[in-house]
This record gives sequence, C-alpha cells and structure tokens, in this order.
Amino acid sequence: MERLVFDVETIGTTWESLDPAVQESLLRSADTDEERQEVRDSLGLFPVTAQIACIALYSPEQDHAAVYFQGPNGGMETVREEKVVFVP
Repeated sequence: MERLVFDVETIGTTWESLDPAVQESLLRSADTDEERQEVRDSLGLFPVTAQIACIALYSPEQDHAAVYFQGPNGGMETVREEKVVFVP
C-alpha cells in the first residue's frame, strides 16, 4: 500500500484586524495575561482566524513531492526541481 505524507501550514490573522467582539469572544475563557497572550499567539490554529499558507505532499514510494502555497498576487509560476513541484 502506498503512503502519502502531508503537512499543512497556517497563518493567523493579526489580532488588531479582528473585530472587538471577536477578540472578546476569543479571550472569554482566558483568565491570566499568559492565557490571553497564548490565545493571540494561536490565531493560526482557529479556522475562523487562520488561512492555509502551504500544503506539502510527499510520496515516499515514488520519492516525489508537491508543495502548494500562497504566493503574492501574480508573477509566480509553477517551478519543478528534481523530484519536487512548487505550485503557487
């Protein structure tokens, strides 16, 4: 049976860009300054406050990989290097 290894990387939105009501909701269960900072540092883990930056796939049996990522708007093309393809 073939295997597929994958990795998903996310980026959290900036705290300042969130609506104050959303900020309040996220901090509702945080009691200490440390817990409040942890919420701010974890925005990349919440579906509502994160976006996918990169998905990487690797097939060990075929020794090939693909990396799909968010690139800047326009100007980037798919790049192939040996056994890896990078797709913006």
